[in-house]
Amino acid sequence: MNKLSILGGLIILAAHIPLFISLYKRQTRLSLATWLLWSIIDTAALVVSIAAGAIAPTMVLAFTIAAWIVFFLVLRTGNWIWKINETISAVVALVSLVLWFSLGSIWALASLVFGKYIAVAVPTYIDAYARPEKFQFYVWGAFAVGALLNIVGLYSVTGSWNVTNFLYPTVGLLGNGLIAVLHFNLQNKKPRAN
Repeated sequence: MNKLSILGGLIILAAHIPLFISLYKRQTRLSLATWLLWSIIDTAALVVSIAAGAIAPTMVLAFTIAAWIVFFLVLRTGNWIWKINETISAVVALVSLVLWFSLGSIWALASLVFGKYIAVAVPTYIDAYARPEKFQFYVWGAFAVGALLNIVGLYSVTGSWNVTNFLYPTVGLLGNGLIAVLHFNLQNKKPRAN
């Protein structure tokens, strides 16, 4: 396994630490249902990545570990909320599992990755646009840097591009990068003078 890929995974995991602390101190309230579904989606993406032959799925491993830690911290508060985002997440997870069993690992991986970063993450994109936060720029930026390190590390080991190794980190770089840019751009804009 490449050191850059490992470093990318560690950066992603470390970027979650402020959230872990905030949840532990009960300063942040999140939905238990949402984080259970994120944990399941990330676990499924990890299993499918390994089954498809990914050589260093450190990025998805980091997100899986972080999602389960968040879930167990949120479990302490018992804040169960089920809205449209949770329904979309459940459908994405279910469709991905059906695809995995019926069509194979690559289709399941594709549906999990695109489902996570497109369908399930839409509320996050909207929130980043509507309520940018400087702190969030750093968190999502760290996720994007971790994804980039994963891509560079994987390419230095394999010397070629393939869906199994590069789909999750590439889409992760674009999705996390977009959220970081939305937080950064709007945070630094000044109101127009009339």
